[in-house]
Amino acid sequence: GSSLTKNVLLNAANLSGVAVGYWIFHRADRSMNRLQTTSSVLYMLMAIVGASAMSSLLGAVAMIYLFNDTAMKGFAIWFATELVNFIGFLPLLLSIPSRDQFPAHPMRWLAQQFKVEKIAPALALVLSAVLGSMVGGPGAVAFTIPALMWCAVSYSLFTTAFITFWVSAWSLISIIVNMLTDVHGVLNRDLVMSVRMGLSLVMLTPIMIGSVMVANRELVKKLKVLADH
Repeated sequence: GSSLTKNVLLNAANLSGVAVGYWIFHRADRSMNRLQTTSSVLYMLMAIVGASAMSSLLGAVAMIYLFNDTAMKGFAIWFATELVNFIGFLPLLLSIPSRDQFPAHPMRWLAQQFKVEKIAPALALVLSAVLGSMVGGPGAVAFTIPALMWCAVSYSLFTTAFITFWVSAWSLISIIVNMLTDVHGVLNRDLVMSVRMGLSLVMLTPIMIGSVMVANRELVKKLKVLADH
């Protein structure tokens, strides 16, 4: 239902960020694109910042033309939004296991997951999320950080990214709906932008730990081969 101009401006801003992010990843080694090295998360962050900045440049123009915002305000709002979107989705997509990484016997693998050491991190995460929602306030985001780090050292990178995505989405929605609106239901955009930026950094922590654990497990496998042969 929007005008052609509005559609072109908003979609051009979004797609320009995707194009820049793809170009940066396309130039990287494949191990970087799969988050399998300790430096790959930093490379991903560099790509995300570049993609977000590109989107924000065109987004600022859209904000001026469509919403009568200033260029600086439009750039900041768009950058914070794109940053949290990319950090939420990209690790999840990049860490999807390849076909040969799926368990040969799914039911047997599933049965092995029901152990105390496997379930405990997830339970701790649920409890910390509930406690955070009971305490309330923007600081509730930090309640889940220790449990997320525990999940990162206990689960695969994809599982960690999957859990982090849903925790961050739940945190962002609940905080914005419950904390950052006035009595008339109007959002405080400055606080929303601040929460989005802070949440982006929180989301990076378990992903970075998970990537380090992937590199560590690969190193252990190589050492085991050397020890056995």
